[in-house]
Amino acid sequence: MPPIYSLSYFGGTTQSSVIQLARALAKAYVSQGNGIKSIEEKVNRILSYYPSRSKSGQYLFNGQGENAVVATGIFLLESNLAMLDQLLPKLLDIFDSLVGACWEDPPSAVYIHKLPPSENFAFVLTSILCQIAGDSEKYRDEIVRHLIGSLEAFNKLLSETSMRNKRVCFHCLPCLLGILRAFGRVAPPSSAGNGDSDANSNCRFLTASLFPPPSLFKTESSGGAVGVHQLDDGLADCHGELTLSLPQRPFDAFKPILPRSVSHSIMASQDSLLRPMSVPHERSLSPKSPTDTLDGPVGSRTFVGDCNKEEIPELGSYLFDRACSTYSNYLAMLEGSVLTSATDFMLAFTETEIDSICQLFRTLTETCSGQPSAADFFDEHVRPHRPHWYPYCTLYRPALLCYLLLIRDIVRAQHTQLSASLTQKLQSLVMSTYKESNEQISSLYGRESERLAHGSCVSPFGLAVECSAACVPALVCLVSRVEDVDSLSNNLICWAKDESRKHALGSSSHLLAVLYGIGRLAQRFNSIAKEALDCLNDFLLLPSRILSRLDAARSRESASGAVSGKAGLSAAAAARRDLATQLLHKVRDTAIASLCRVLIVDPTLIDFFLASVSARFFLAVESTRDTNLMYVNTILSLGRVAVELRNCIEDNRGSRTQEAVVQFFQQSLQQVQTQRLPVDLGGTIIDQLGCLIIAGCPTVDHQILSLFSELSVRHSLSDPSSSQTLLNHVINAYANMGASVTGEESLYDLLGRLLELFVLLDLEARNRLTDLKAVRRKVTECLGSLIPVIAVLVSRLPTTVEPKMRLGKLFKDFWLYCVLLDFVHENAPVNSK
Repeated sequence: MPPIYSLSYFGGTTQSSVIQLARALAKAYVSQGNGIKSIEEKVNRILSYYPSRSKSGQYLFNGQGENAVVATGIFLLESNLAMLDQLLPKLLDIFDSLVGACWEDPPSAVYIHKLPPSENFAFVLTSILCQIAGDSEKYRDEIVRHLIGSLEAFNKLLSETSMRNKRVCFHCLPCLLGILRAFGRVAPPSSAGNGDSDANSNCRFLTASLFPPPSLFKTESSGGAVGVHQLDDGLADCHGELTLSLPQRPFDAFKPILPRSVSHSIMASQDSLLRPMSVPHERSLSPKSPTDTLDGPVGSRTFVGDCNKEEIPELGSYLFDRACSTYSNYLAMLEGSVLTSATDFMLAFTETEIDSICQLFRTLTETCSGQPSAADFFDEHVRPHRPHWYPYCTLYRPALLCYLLLIRDIVRAQHTQLSASLTQKLQSLVMSTYKESNEQISSLYGRESERLAHGSCVSPFGLAVECSAACVPALVCLVSRVEDVDSLSNNLICWAKDESRKHALGSSSHLLAVLYGIGRLAQRFNSIAKEALDCLNDFLLLPSRILSRLDAARSRESASGAVSGKAGLSAAAAARRDLATQLLHKVRDTAIASLCRVLIVDPTLIDFFLASVSARFFLAVESTRDTNLMYVNTILSLGRVAVELRNCIEDNRGSRTQEAVVQFFQQSLQQVQTQRLPVDLGGTIIDQLGCLIIAGCPTVDHQILSLFSELSVRHSLSDPSSSQTLLNHVINAYANMGASVTGEESLYDLLGRLLELFVLLDLEARNRLTDLKAVRRKVTECLGSLIPVIAVLVSRLPTTVEPKMRLGKLFKDFWLYCVLLDFVHENAPVNSK
């Protein structure tokens, strides 16, 4: 069962009773018209557990007091802000006291998180206050004043060198980081994800994400065990719906073909933009068996998955364990992007408030520049007393990063144009920090071995990289003058092209931000579109040495496992291979996404791009470096471009591009089948063609489906493993289409084609084989692999009473084959495979 995040030291395996009480009281308050007075009395009991003040007026925080404070916030948010006038002043009083508070260190045996307890508590409390500010116009200004006032108090504390003691290091600094990470962030609109239209659905989303109620994971019924459906990888289903735990047939052998970034793009056009964050545990799914499908409108659900395997932590684990993590970074990770495309998760700040935050950031940077080095301070003040949950070895660099992330999110979420003076002030401050961080990246890389001496500390090099990465999207949003745009563009393009840096892989997050920034900057100022396209084109198709090194690292680790024999990869080698693979996918996907943005903003470059890609692809010489990588990058780039341009109606460029890409793919498949191109490339091409069907490209749908039928029939009886692999990829693409295509008409059309293919495969086997045993074996293999695909598709359709004549005849033939070949019996020998 996934962990429940306890407020008691933020690390128990069960929720504290006071939180469960608060949640029950909130539910009762919303549902009951009477009995309100008794509920208020019980809420007052929660207040009695609040932290106590010492004689000096300081609050002493421990697990019980933290529980009570956050339980109050949970009650407020889940009861639609009931008793707000009474409870909010108490929360603000606790919040204001954080700068001078004392903290009780948690026992090591029960504290399971990797960030300090004071940081996690401040993060949760700030999140609650910001959500209240977003939902209550009456108290919005007051809450923001307290937030900014708290930052001023912490800045003043850190500037006083005499106050640099154990309490400041281990508790006050983490409090500041927790406040900055949650400052202004609110649950996005319509993020309940369950069709709930209540006014407090966003509030419940926040609390259920950080502290999921036990009922989300387990319930009891007299009819037997009921639990959350388990996916094939053993993780809980993200949809939060309770289903009977039935033994599953092997329907989950299919591989998802959509990267997370593409699946989010497709779902965003079909549903809410923020659906990936609608449930706290959601991750991309594989095509599912018919017993797993969810109720809903016909074809309304997409079960597209992520073809780039990457473990997605739960929201609570991510925010309580990862240094300088924010809601927006988690959303971006779910979307498979460098930054989330949603900008509605921030409060709307006035220019005065933004200017105050800017001034606080400037003050901290000035304080930071006048302090001793991080290593000296760590050795003198932190190392001798550092608890296992304290990950920082410098006071200021994490705070600078959190300030940068806050400014980045604010400027990206602004719906109104900032004044020229404030924009210039922010731009100047962020640019100076960007240059300083880039200098530190180079100087700190040679001393990265110091990180090993610090144990589990966040390395200064890593913090410098993240600071540079946070600056790039902020600068992209802030620049406006022509000379600034050209300067920033040249800076980013030079960074992407520079292959001489030894720390290129170590600073991968900065590289991702640079690639992202090139596309976004071209999107804002199309005057640089051509330069951006050339840069991204060369990065992908030369290809860049960074991509080559990642691909080589992945191949080297896989090859070492193959050479070592049956034992396979060691855990360390598998981890290195997985890391290289994930990083390769991230860098490549980010470059391709920026390439698509450039082509969308300037469609006149599409023809140039297609011509350039075709020339490089078909004239490539096997002896040149990384030809196979260039082939794969080309196929993935063309497939993504065709998907993203599906809605481009200017001069029918979208449909013309899709037709050109499909023609290119057909020519490439012919060369794969004649072994002029690598066999593995065929599977990549088929996956991209399947993505076009799922995305909804009506101009090429029939052409692709006809090609799939032709390939299925042609390779159904071939013995070479290459042909069998190609057929398996086609079947896998059919499975993804069956699980993801939307619209009743499209589903019926796909069903008709699959049933027709089912019959054709049998006829082909009988026409070309004379041995009856061979016929039965081949027919069983081919038809048996189609049955799960058809089952998934049929399960998404309503009960059909009067089908069209042709569809009814095809289904009748299909059922006859199933009876004759003994597919209908669950324990039949042909079904055990």
